Amino acid sequence: MTSQQFDSSFDPLYAKFVNLAVLTDKERPLHLAHYTSLEVLEKIIQNNEIWFSNPLFMNDYQEMRFGIFEGARLLSLLGQEPDTLTLVGGAENLASISNGFQTALQNFDVNHSIDVYVFCLSEYDASTQPDGRLSMWRGYGANGQGAALVFNTRFLTITPGSPLFIAKVEYASESERKDWMTATFCLCLEVLSRAQITRESLFATGFHMFQLTLFYALLSKHPGFKEEQEWRLIYLPDRDVRGLLKDRRTYLRRGNAIEPKLRFPIEPLKLEPRQTWTFDSILERIVLGPTHASPLAVNSARRMFQSLGKPEFANKIFVSGIPYRPTGA
Repeated sequence: MTSQQFDSSFDPLYAKFVNLAVLTDKERPLHLAHYTSLEVLEKIIQNNEIWFSNPLFMNDYQEMRFGIFEGARLLSLLGQEPDTLTLVGGAENLASISNGFQTALQNFDVNHSIDVYVFCLSEYDASTQPDGRLSMWRGYGANGQGAALVFNTRFLTITPGSPLFIAKVEYASESERKDWMTATFCLCLEVLSRAQITRESLFATGFHMFQLTLFYALLSKHPGFKEEQEWRLIYLPDRDVRGLLKDRRTYLRRGNAIEPKLRFPIEPLKLEPRQTWTFDSILERIVLGPTHASPLAVNSARRMFQSLGKPEFANKIFVSGIPYRPTGA
C-alpha cells in the first residue's frame, strides 16, 4: 500500500465534514445570512469585501484551542489502555503516533493558527422566517439596529485548489466533544491496524488524528448557541498553496486588543475554470433590523447605496418585522 493509498483510507472519517458545495439543492440551505452592524454593512458594500475572523478571538472560547489541546490529552489517555497498545503493536508504536500528532499540532500552532479564518453565516428561510432570528439580531445584528446580508448558495460549487470550504456547525457539550474525539481516535487506530504498520504509517496516523481534531474544533460549538443554525466559511492557510489570499491578511484594533483578520474580496477566486458570479448576483436581499421598520429608514438605506455607487443593492432591501425594542431603549 502506497502512502497515498494509506491516506485515502481515512477519507470516510473526514466525510463527517461535508462541504456545502457538494450538496444538492434539496440537501443544502438555499440561503445563508450574515448579521452585522450598519457600519460594517456600509463597508462591505463600499469595498466589495467581507472580513473573516480568527476563531481564537470568537465568542465560544472552547472552540478551536479547546478542541486541539483536548485531543492531545485524550490521545495520551488512550495510551494507558491495554487494548489500544495491542491494536497498534505496543507502546513504542503508540509513541510514534503521538509524535505525529504533536508535530502536526506544533506546526499548526506556530505557523498556521494565527491565519485560520472563518466567516459566520446563519440559515435563513425567506418563506418561513423572512424577518430573521431574534437571537441573531440581539447577538450580532447591533441589537436589532443592524442588517443581515442574505446570500443564495446555488452558485457554490467545488473549485479544485480552493483554500476555502463551507460546512455546518455541530452543537455538542464538552463531554460529547470528548466522546467524539475518543471514538474517532479509535477508528484511526483501526485504520492503521488494517494496514502495514511502518514508521511512516504510524506518523501519518497521528497527523490524521490531528487534522480530524482540527476540523471538529472548527465546526463544533456549545449547545447554547444551537439556535444560531450556523454555517462557517473557513480559510485554511496550509491549503492556500497558490497564495491566492495570503496578501489579504490584515488586522483590526478593537479597544486594547489587536485581532488578525482576512479581507476577502467578494468575487470568484482566480482559479480555472473561472466562475462568473458577482456580488450582486449572489446577494439575495439585505434585511434591515427590526428598529428600521419605517419608510424613512428604508429610503435612507437606499440613499446610502446610491451614494456608494451601488444602486443595484437599493432594490434588495427588506425590513424585519419582528416587534422588538432594543435593550436600553
